[in-house]
Amino acid sequence: MAIDCLHLITGEYPPQPGGVADYTALLGRELAKAGADVHVWSSTGPETPTTSEVTVHRSAGRWSRADLRRLDAELDAFAPPRRLLVQYVPNAWGYKGMNLGFCHWLVHRRKRGDEIRVMFHEVWYQLERRDKPARWLLVLVQRLMARALMDACVCAYVSIPSWESLLRKSESSGRRPIVWLPVPSNVPLISDPDAVADVRRRLVPRGQTLLASFGTFGETIAAMLARIVPRLLQYDQGRVFLLLGRGGDRFASRLIAEHPDLAGRLISTGGLSPEALSIHLQACDLLIQPYPDGISSRRTSLMAGLAHGLAVVSNLGPRSEPLWGQGECLALAPEPNPEALIRRVESILAAPQDLSALRNSARTFYLNHFEITRTVETICGTPADVAV
Repeated sequence: MAIDCLHLITGEYPPQPGGVADYTALLGRELAKAGADVHVWSSTGPETPTTSEVTVHRSAGRWSRADLRRLDAELDAFAPPRRLLVQYVPNAWGYKGMNLGFCHWLVHRRKRGDEIRVMFHEVWYQLERRDKPARWLLVLVQRLMARALMDACVCAYVSIPSWESLLRKSESSGRRPIVWLPVPSNVPLISDPDAVADVRRRLVPRGQTLLASFGTFGETIAAMLARIVPRLLQYDQGRVFLLLGRGGDRFASRLIAEHPDLAGRLISTGGLSPEALSIHLQACDLLIQPYPDGISSRRTSLMAGLAHGLAVVSNLGPRSEPLWGQGECLALAPEPNPEALIRRVESILAAPQDLSALRNSARTFYLNHFEITRTVETICGTPADVAV
């Protein structure tokens, strides 16, 4: 079913940084290519360059009551039926992740006849044992937010299948369709072999092995890498490790302070343009992506590696989908354990034929399961068309 006009509601949009911002921009462009008139409604932020693909409105302000009233008036200027697709992360709407008013506003929009669909990139904050009681309030409010969203929507999308069981607990009435919508790579594949060769000459001028990890190097993932990277570099002096992404500079400085012998072989790029990031990814021999909760389809850093046809080492965990065991598209440790990941990396590096096989299968697996065109086909369907 073709969609004439689609409104994407998002808490962040380029040039604001963030995975949801990049995902929304990619999705908007692809929906526009499919023939939709795409309007993006986002919060106050840097001016967005005008393009012919989508129309960006920065009128949501800070998602306050006054902002939402203004948004009502602007949305009502569009002829019904109005189709709203919300890119939901609890912390994206301000109020320290507790903007229950925004979720009730969507219930109000549904009562006005709008068709609401919600893409749950995350559902709510997951409590940990060490959390202070203040976090309990956050979880309570975010669960109420999820319930309001399930009341508002005709269909929910989830970035990983395990979110469905959480959302089912949030339904106050009826059973909405809940559809797994894997998050594709938001890094475009740039074909420029000369640029890739230039990067390798600069980073590994003597033909060393270039290992890498891509992400923002948050606390939990950085803690795993801090136990992995020094061991891999100390084991073989012919290796260089590249940290790709925002946060890499800070992490590299900390790690070199603890292990001065890594200086010169632990390199960080900081934030890169999508084009430069693509070139740097292609220059790598092996991408190492540890995840405390396990590999899953919501990890855009992983998707970027697969989309670029890279050999990837990662690990299973409680959030991992069953499909990762269906193909030899990447090398997996059985659990989020640094020792297990190190053993997996060493086994792959010791067998060049395995490294080559991973590269050959990665992009095919990505295209078969995660390509953005599959996302567009799902969104352009009616709620009755999608599989529950």
